[in-house]
Amino acid sequence: MYKKNRKNFIDLCGQWTLLDPVSCKEYPANVPGCNYSDLQNAGVIPDPFVALNEKQTEWVSKQDWVYEKTFDLTREDLFADRIFLNFEKIDTLCDVTLNGEKIASVSNCHIPYSFEVKRFSKEGENKLSLYFHSPVNAVIQKQKRIKCPVNNNGLTGIAHLRKPQCHFGWDWGPVIPVSGIEGDVKLVFSNKGRILQTRVKQTFEDGGVRLRAEIQNEIYGDDTLELYVKLVCPSGETYESATIAKDKNVVEFFIEKPLLWYANGMTNCHEQPLYTIEKTLLSDDCVLSSSKKQVGLRTIALDRSHDKYGSNFCFYVNGKRVFAKGANWIPTDSYPARTTEKDIEEYVRIARDSGFNMLRVWGGGGYESEYFYDICDRYGILVWQDFAFACQAYPFFDDEFLQNVKEEVNHVANRLADRACLALLCGNNEIEAMTAGWALRRKFVKWTKTFFYDILPVELKKYDDVTPYIEGSPVGTKFLKNVGSDNVGDVHLWAVWHGFQPLAYYKTRNPRFCSEFGFESMPDLKTIAKFASEADFDLSSEVVSSHQKCRGGNEKMKFYIAERYRLPKRFEDYVYLSQLCQALCVGEATEHWRATERCNGSLYWQFNDCWPTCSWSGLDYYKNYKAVQYEAKKFFAPFSLAIEKKKSDVKVVVFNDNIAMQKGVLDVKVETFDGKELFSEQIPVEVEGCSTCIAKQYDVRKFGGKKTLRNAVFVATLTCENPQNVAECQPETIRKTMLFGKEKNLKLPKANVTVDVHREGNKAIYTIKSDVFVRKFALFTKQNSPLSDNYFDVLPNETVRISQTMDEGCALEVLKNDFEFKHVAAIAPKSSKFADSFFRFKTLLSTWNLLNYVWYKFFM
Repeated sequence: MYKKNRKNFIDLCGQWTLLDPVSCKEYPANVPGCNYSDLQNAGVIPDPFVALNEKQTEWVSKQDWVYEKTFDLTREDLFADRIFLNFEKIDTLCDVTLNGEKIASVSNCHIPYSFEVKRFSKEGENKLSLYFHSPVNAVIQKQKRIKCPVNNNGLTGIAHLRKPQCHFGWDWGPVIPVSGIEGDVKLVFSNKGRILQTRVKQTFEDGGVRLRAEIQNEIYGDDTLELYVKLVCPSGETYESATIAKDKNVVEFFIEKPLLWYANGMTNCHEQPLYTIEKTLLSDDCVLSSSKKQVGLRTIALDRSHDKYGSNFCFYVNGKRVFAKGANWIPTDSYPARTTEKDIEEYVRIARDSGFNMLRVWGGGGYESEYFYDICDRYGILVWQDFAFACQAYPFFDDEFLQNVKEEVNHVANRLADRACLALLCGNNEIEAMTAGWALRRKFVKWTKTFFYDILPVELKKYDDVTPYIEGSPVGTKFLKNVGSDNVGDVHLWAVWHGFQPLAYYKTRNPRFCSEFGFESMPDLKTIAKFASEADFDLSSEVVSSHQKCRGGNEKMKFYIAERYRLPKRFEDYVYLSQLCQALCVGEATEHWRATERCNGSLYWQFNDCWPTCSWSGLDYYKNYKAVQYEAKKFFAPFSLAIEKKKSDVKVVVFNDNIAMQKGVLDVKVETFDGKELFSEQIPVEVEGCSTCIAKQYDVRKFGGKKTLRNAVFVATLTCENPQNVAECQPETIRKTMLFGKEKNLKLPKANVTVDVHREGNKAIYTIKSDVFVRKFALFTKQNSPLSDNYFDVLPNETVRISQTMDEGCALEVLKNDFEFKHVAAIAPKSSKFADSFFRFKTLLSTWNLLNYVWYKFFM
């Protein structure tokens, strides 16, 4: 055992003071935190998430604020060779002073800061002060010097600031440009030396893996220090090395029988094997500095080679093809410091359990916490990491801005390079395509190309020559060449929703990789009740409209609901049907792309929300599952199926994302809504690893005439025969159904549905039965955990059991009166079919909508 050094840091998190420098009023503050949250806690501003309060709080971002804290240092503390003041995250424009002396001015929210402050420190009381400049005023002033092109998402000129762009509003987010100390703050005492960073390189050779750890140290004097390095394997086996510490030490370990890291669903591992490298810097057995780094043993590649369709865009892990399944990750809270490690773990665990193997960290936000990448490493979630540039023209030609950005890029590349989860570094989100609107601002266009195609890749290679890089998303073959093409790169498809194309549009597109597409829906009714009163439960109410940031969003939801269903009378039925449309849109697109050999990924927009709102998310702000999140467990399952219909031909396609061959049984039947069987057969299936097969193809005319089939359902059920080979995210059975027409055109029967509930341990068990076919049964309870399944079809005389973890202290009698349910046939229409059709016609003919329709129909 080694002796620990004396006190080596002071935690400066906790209670601070927030000062208004104009009025000199002081308020209690918490760090990590932000000015909005502290003012809300002090009763100065209302909760901007509620009702119309967002507008009432905008003044906060238009003035300066000061955070202050005092702390004591002893004479012994000052004996340290070095004293470092470390900030994990400062958001954003800030002057840092200690005891009245300015230490630094900072201007980048995306990088940590460390200052040597021994000469500013004193025995006794010390005063630390951070003066935050208004981000809004800063944008206005910087815009006077360099005029950026107009920003259609809000305040023009936000590209000047290295701060999450979505803080200034987006088509799903509020205008809450916070300022504050959003990460840990520590005063660190260091003697003789410290470990700075470690980079790990992997070489696969002779059936094993060689790890080369390059450890950078800072040695302050002439003392001889020892560096002790230990490799801890997932099995608990250890390898050790001790050497004299230098500015740079290289330590190698060879692992003869490596446990390889794979993406979620490729093996039966619920958590991926990780190897830990522990480093300790010693002086006479006294610990001076220590750190740990976890690595997963794997290779990652992005194949963009030419093929018969154009150019591929396919990820490979350890040489095995990955069909990327997942969603786009946005910031989890408009008050960034409010997100806890528990929240992060829950989000990523939900992604894993929903069959995700990839999350795209979107460039309009930023870079996530170390813990986020830790959990993605553990759960096998590949990370597509955008650099923090999105939908703006950035002044890369300005030397000060460019230097700031280079420092950010270098930090990010160094920080993330050794992550097992890191699959891709992407230059930006949608900027290249937007340059078409900057025809009169050629300097911005030129420097967009120069930065993302020349400067950024060169900077990256200094620190990370392994991780694949693309210049932006969507990406083509070169700057402004084939961007958005189905034959190369990745695409963002918004013809459904923004372009008013039909829900079936996705089946007409066969991209190499779709990294953005989606459909807006309402959040859970429990979430709406947190920001709106029942009197406001109306799509056109001022409160509900204020939580809809997409132009014409609520009308678009109604437009698409009316394509497939009848427009309902009740507000809560709009919530239900909007979620059905979203699940249908994302599910059918994903299954279609999985069924083609040319597409390699489906990442829907978006996974999560940053506030309670109407959006494209699968999880609302309070982590309530929407219908698409329940469906994702099926259409993203490693061993799954899809029903593909084209005219009278129907084929059942089976997917296997596991690296091992999978066996299963496919049960296919067609039965009427009242339970009469028209056809059935059972088919054994075998699907090779990381591949797809057509299990069976049918001509639907063999099942009956049009009149018969309008009252029937096609059912395909897949059961895995070797469950020991599949991941825990794999359902025991997966069932897909297909109707022979749109719900609004069918006579779905009135059903006698019963729901019984009993308790098993801490689980509520709901048993659902129906005498006839039920389309998209959905159960709604007041419990806070998700159901094991929801938004599913119930076949005639079938019994379905689903479960839910009960809230602590909940009694069974409460449960029995705690739920309601819906299904499509039970939704009362507001008016006639003609009125629904006329609404769609009228909506489409509005000038803005018609322009979008024409643009996406003929030019995208």
